[in-house]
Amino acid sequence: MLALGTCCGISMRMTSALQDTTTSRGRNMGNDILNHIGYGHMGVTAMILGLFVLLRIGNVRKPWYLRLLAAATVCLGAFTILAAASRGALVAAIVLIPVVMYLGLRRGSRSLTLGICIVLGFVLTATAAYLSRNGADIGRSLGSISAYSAANNSVWARQNLYRDAWHDYLQHPWLGSSIVEKNSLFYPHNAIIEAFMATGTFGGTAFVLLILIAISRAIRLALRDPAMAWVPICFFQHLIGVMFSGGIWGNTVMWGMTAIVLGVEMPEQHLVRNVFLPQEKSRDEKHTYYDSAIQSS
Repeated sequence: MLALGTCCGISMRMTSALQDTTTSRGRNMGNDILNHIGYGHMGVTAMILGLFVLLRIGNVRKPWYLRLLAAATVCLGAFTILAAASRGALVAAIVLIPVVMYLGLRRGSRSLTLGICIVLGFVLTATAAYLSRNGADIGRSLGSISAYSAANNSVWARQNLYRDAWHDYLQHPWLGSSIVEKNSLFYPHNAIIEAFMATGTFGGTAFVLLILIAISRAIRLALRDPAMAWVPICFFQHLIGVMFSGGIWGNTVMWGMTAIVLGVEMPEQHLVRNVFLPQEKSRDEKHTYYDSAIQSS
């Protein structure tokens, strides 16, 4: 699916399909997966999972061929983020990739983490210098260059959507106004504002409480079990995404990650990794079981 999204994005750029208004709107509203927003988040997820394998976070070791595949996945994911021209995906990458690198330093291979940072910095610098020297038009392939510019019309359109959507909520504070903003007939590109606009004070407050509980559980899961920290990181990825793009009424991935974070069994705090212990054993037996497992390893 990630490769399909990359190929489709490149093809649309090369054929100038985005100049057509109908096609451009269709790429936004096709569905919650097959659009440029979904492609961008596929790239972020690919980078997160690939880095977890490469950096051996949680001391989980993989064969060399899986690490090689993970390196290719990270590169493809980075290109997909840029080519997709999705603000939410880029912001999520900027915020969360450093978190993954920090986990690699603290709970993974420090040498690999430092090596990847050095190589990545060198490659990016060399690539930028080469492209600028040869006059290559990278804007043709990387749609994010224009999409993230402050002069882009969608930046101001988002601000208008925020203002108008909040105004709709203030006009109907109890039960909400509509699932779309009335003037533009579009979602407001912010999950909190959309929740209050669509469901009023009661529904908006319930949504905020749900997200706060999920955030609390996600942080605890990441701290207690670093090997499984990719689950809460992916949750934060899609939570950041719905604050900039995408509507909560159709973002099944965000709802799915929220359900996983809320429903996952929290590992006990004294365990350094998630060890599946028999439910019928007592707490003292679990300590004995874990100590014996450490000694045998």
